[in-house]
Amino acid sequence: MKQEQILRTSILSIGENKGSERLWLENKILDIAAFKIGVPIRITYTRHCIRIIPDVKGDHKVSKKRNVPIIDINNKQIGQVFDLCKKVQVIVKVGEIIIRRTYTDNRIAQRLHDPSCAGIFTGGGGFEQAAKQAGYVTKWGIEMNEKYADVWQANHKGTMHNCNIADVDFDLLEPVSLLIAGIPCEPFSIARRNGNGDDFHMTEHATMLFLMAMRRANPLTMILEEVPAYLDSQIGKALIETIKQSGYNIAYKILKGTDFGELMVRKRVVIIATTPPQEPKFPIENPIPRTMGEILLSPDDPRCEWFHIDEKQWLKNHWAEQTAKGNNFVSQKITADSTSIGAITRRYFAQQGSNPIVAHPTKPDVYRWLTIVEVKRLMGLPDDYDLGETKTLAGEVMGQGVLVKVFQKVIQENKN
Repeated sequence: MKQEQILRTSILSIGENKGSERLWLENKILDIAAFKIGVPIRITYTRHCIRIIPDVKGDHKVSKKRNVPIIDINNKQIGQVFDLCKKVQVIVKVGEIIIRRTYTDNRIAQRLHDPSCAGIFTGGGGFEQAAKQAGYVTKWGIEMNEKYADVWQANHKGTMHNCNIADVDFDLLEPVSLLIAGIPCEPFSIARRNGNGDDFHMTEHATMLFLMAMRRANPLTMILEEVPAYLDSQIGKALIETIKQSGYNIAYKILKGTDFGELMVRKRVVIIATTPPQEPKFPIENPIPRTMGEILLSPDDPRCEWFHIDEKQWLKNHWAEQTAKGNNFVSQKITADSTSIGAITRRYFAQQGSNPIVAHPTKPDVYRWLTIVEVKRLMGLPDDYDLGETKTLAGEVMGQGVLVKVFQKVIQENKN
């Protein structure tokens, strides 16, 4: 049988009258459906749906107000059919009106309450490690860089979609309870905000593609991380509003690692979206006093590659030049007593002149860069986390990653 064409859809608010829910249909909707004044109708109630059709044996009629056709439904069955919904969708065909939950309310009802998780723009999987430590199981991830995808897959179960997100078949993405993402931040870097970049960056579209994947995953909870400038961008504001309109409560805040007992500051905007009635929650700040001695290897450990500053004249010259200029582009000299450390960047193991270094505890002018295992400990990764075969790759993965223990706390606070 040929299905009747849908002529109109509308959103209708559920009102209240005499202590019961009320639905009021009038004028244009009834004209389109060809429901005339005085026509007998039948109203049937099923799960999440009310159906109205003409029926000579029906126990209701289309009534009128000021000679305009109306259907006034006022009973407690409405509340039983639609639970706590405040709005409904009205679908109009000739000779039939269907009232059901809105698309957003229906999606909310379908959201999973289980430990499933997925990541978008995963990098090497530090965010997923935080979710894992919070009790989640990763089902899939999306990462364009092949080497980063290899690192992710060496440490996490689930399907890795190793391609540009624009090329992902979203039909292959399973719905999950938790969706996490670190949207590429190049468009919001300090250099670009200072006018040293074009007006548009190729990764700015990543936010829009993330929102498309979000629609498919339909998570109960989302946690995103970004550089602070993201919130001031037009695309960042669009993301916030789109998430709200998709049926989420949302909150965001700039978090610093040192406020949560970590040795590295690593300031990030954290965006939390939760399904009502749950409200987003941030963990309580707890800046526990710590020192670098907790994570540093013994000075005589063979992994420590010490050098005298005279052996690296380029580094010595760099420090002298930058000090003379009065800026901060010199290495922070770390000791076991240091209570914090500057950012570890993706190029840390390239031994750049502004990266933090460790000063030998007894030998003057003797230094070394942190080892891979020490940076793992700074980031909150397990010592056995597989970062691939090269220092360069390990540095890139960790330099772009999250502070695992901070995000573990954020995820745990919002676990449903």
